[in-house]
Amino acid sequence: MRLPNALYSPKVSTGAIPPRNFPPQTSLYKEIVSFLVIQSICLCHVWIHPCPLLLNLLLSSATTYIAVSSVFLERHAPLGSRYNNNFEFIKMMFLLLPLYYCTVPFFSNATLFEHSMGLWFGAHFGFLDNVAVLQTFGMKIVRFPGGWREMKVSEMGIGLVLVMFMGSVIVGVEGSVLCSRKTVTLYLCLGASLLSIKYIKRQTHVFHAHHWFNSLLVLPVVLCLSTDSSYNAMLRGVVLGSCIEGISCWGLDPLFHDPLSRGVDFGTTLWTSLVPLVSSVNAAQVERYSQCLSCLQTMSMAVTENPNTVFQSNIDVWGTGLPLVLNCHSSCVNQDVLQLKKTTVFKPKNAQVPNDLIALSHALKREWAATLAYVKVVVVGLLLGQATLLKVSVLPERSTNTMGFSLADAAIDVPHIKLLTLDSLCTSIDDMEKKMTHEEKMKVYEYEKRIVLCLVGVHNVENKKGI
Repeated sequence: MRLPNALYSPKVSTGAIPPRNFPPQTSLYKEIVSFLVIQSICLCHVWIHPCPLLLNLLLSSATTYIAVSSVFLERHAPLGSRYNNNFEFIKMMFLLLPLYYCTVPFFSNATLFEHSMGLWFGAHFGFLDNVAVLQTFGMKIVRFPGGWREMKVSEMGIGLVLVMFMGSVIVGVEGSVLCSRKTVTLYLCLGASLLSIKYIKRQTHVFHAHHWFNSLLVLPVVLCLSTDSSYNAMLRGVVLGSCIEGISCWGLDPLFHDPLSRGVDFGTTLWTSLVPLVSSVNAAQVERYSQCLSCLQTMSMAVTENPNTVFQSNIDVWGTGLPLVLNCHSSCVNQDVLQLKKTTVFKPKNAQVPNDLIALSHALKREWAATLAYVKVVVVGLLLGQATLLKVSVLPERSTNTMGFSLADAAIDVPHIKLLTLDSLCTSIDDMEKKMTHEEKMKVYEYEKRIVLCLVGVHNVENKKGI
């Protein structure tokens, strides 16, 4: 069994996927401060003359990173990341070193200001996620070919605009990009390398084109533009600024990853896997969502029968609050199933029932490890992704109770539970896991894999790491 097109979902602190304060909200203060931070690179030509080109590259990239991290996302550490360290910044600086020779044209005296302006515009890439259609377009375009087939007319229009824009860039290239041996050779070698790695790791790993990588793919094209044009200098800055924005916001994450490894947050894997299912009217996706909801209903009913005695002695006030949360969650799932059965969206008759569902249901009724795994994957996962899921969903509004589930609803009749939040739930789970043995942690991990595979995996597919 495997997960198709699973997004990179590392275990990070609550609020890191998507990154906290993402997508950023616009304000005049942020615009002015970010502009001044990025344009400060121009002062180097006043203080250090002549300013080395490599120093210009590193400083302009660093100021752009700070503008995104500290100003747009409001992190306390200017060089911080969603991993709560500075390692992503360090990796970015090392990535820029091999790019030095192909980025020298960026920094002539005549175009430095224009290039910095381009960096500033490129750093705003994350703001596009405030527009729902742009967000769904971005989620679908990286899932080739399935995501492309699911695009709506509006999303196809956005793709057409991008193609026309890239065409205008290529036309403006001196000579022709297609005739540039270096450019063609670079793309061919990169494509061959990625295909080879994907084939070698096909049984265990999936490929995800991260934001930073997609921006770098455009860089060889814009580098073919003439160096004496202010417009071209700004365009190159936009591309590099978009790449840096992706690294600052999400990190310099790997292109190939194992979606079933221990370093994965399966709650995030669940909700990100649901995005293409709830944002599409494609028949295949609708059927997969129907299957997922049917399985979820069976699991949610089973988990409410577990007395949760282990939780009562290990998770403080959640010992009494957790059964209420699970009951409320199960009720939301049942309401969604009833509502969707009245529409043409729900098509469970053709859905394939996973073989593991029955065994999982029995485990959820009896074993604390299975209950904990369900809370981490389903309850926490849906709470983490509910804002995005509700924004992109094309389902009937009355059938999104599961995605709109809140802890406040679950605790409405219990005064002391009202003070609990998603952060406190995650903290309580972390405290409990610190007391667990390695064998107990592995048991929970195995249940997490089984639950997420049962809900959104591709079934009846052999896998060397299968369960």
